[in-house]
Amino acid sequence: MGFHIFMCSLLLPVVLGITEAVQDCPLALIQMRAAVDSIGEKSSWHRVEGTETQLPSEKHEVDCDLESGNVWKRYFSGNLVMLGDKGLWCPNAKIGTTTVYKYLASIKGWPADGDGSRRCYPAPEGGHAKPCWYEGEMRSAAEMVRRNHSQELCNAHTFTFIRNPWDRVRSAYTGKIETGKISVSNRTNMTFAEFVRFIGTQDPKEMNYHWRPVSQTCITTGWNRTFYDRVYKLEHGLNEQLGAAMQEIGWPLQEVEAANQKTDPSVDERRENFTSPTDLEYPMELADIVRRVYADDIRFGHYSFVSYA
Repeated sequence: MGFHIFMCSLLLPVVLGITEAVQDCPLALIQMRAAVDSIGEKSSWHRVEGTETQLPSEKHEVDCDLESGNVWKRYFSGNLVMLGDKGLWCPNAKIGTTTVYKYLASIKGWPADGDGSRRCYPAPEGGHAKPCWYEGEMRSAAEMVRRNHSQELCNAHTFTFIRNPWDRVRSAYTGKIETGKISVSNRTNMTFAEFVRFIGTQDPKEMNYHWRPVSQTCITTGWNRTFYDRVYKLEHGLNEQLGAAMQEIGWPLQEVEAANQKTDPSVDERRENFTSPTDLEYPMELADIVRRVYADDIRFGHYSFVSYA
């Protein structure tokens, strides 16, 4: 173990970007091994009972040509979406994605996004994915690789939006489970506590994309993770963050009405949501499940259960 700790202190800050105390190193080694084990996984994307289920992200290895004549080997999540020819965005459900698509529809004159007809999804081999190729406007990274446009990915400005995982899980429940839009294990009237416990039994790679960890969808961890130029927090204001992202890629600034006016609860509301159920094994049971399942997302965003952002 001493040797492992020594190697962690030398390598992990460089390889994984981890700056936590050395005692956290064994966990980081496990995550590193998991990242290595996941290389080469392919995604499938299909509809189940009117909902979308997105399985392991396609990961693309691209040799990016540098001006020096050298090559930078980069890894791109197949879920990335190229906006125009400069912006490479990784969408995550329940983190402002509907608002972003409303913005795109507004500036491009597209039909309203109510049916999701103008959305990009990975284009795996087989399955029922919808290929995304709107020339000069919006293209999925997976389709760009398939059509030999990989070098365009290398020169793009990469960004994504993130959200406190505890709030995102609650939003998935109130927006999809409580409303009956998504049925989990053919259950109806599932309580919030039951939903969180269900998430705790799932393999993150097989989760519905409305609550699937950002680390899985956008490949934000591991030595072969996707590099992001900017990571925007929903808690800092969606329109403000969206405006900053569009300004980076040279698209017009235009405010749109957020899909959910109240994007996040207060810390007190969060605590109430997670600790008020009467059937808890112990007060922090549900909060601890989220902390375990979304550990990578919590670390990536420097999130906490007891602070707003």
